[in-house]
Amino acid sequence: MVEKTVIGLMSGTSLDGLDLCCVTFRYDKGNWEYDIIKAEDESYPDEIKQKLANAQNMSALEYALFNSDYGIYLGQRVKAFIDRNGLKPDLIASHGHTIFHQPGIRFTA
Repeated sequence: MVEKTVIGLMSGTSLDGLDLCCVTFRYDKGNWEYDIIKAEDESYPDEIKQKLANAQNMSALEYALFNSDYGIYLGQRVKAFIDRNGLKPDLIASHGHTIFHQPGIRFTA
C-alpha cells in the first residue's frame, strides 16, 4: 500500500479567496481511497484581491513582480494552515491563480 498526504491550493477568477485542502490518498491493490483531513477557505486581503483583479492590465515587470509576491503569500498561507492544524504533508500542490480565462479559444493562464 502507498499512502501520501497532500495539501492542495486553489484560486481562480471569482476572487472569492484561497482554498486549502489536506487529503490523504491511499493506493492498494489497484484501488484508490482518500480522506479529507482538513479544508479551509480564506478571503483575500484587499491589496491582494485588487492586484489579482487587475493583473491582466499590469506591465510585464509589474506582473513578474506580483507573481513572485503572490508565490510568497501562498507559501505563508500554507505554512499557517500546516501550523494551525498540525499537518505533516508529503506534498504541496498549487496551480497558481487563473488570470486569463478564455475557454472559447482553449486558453487559461
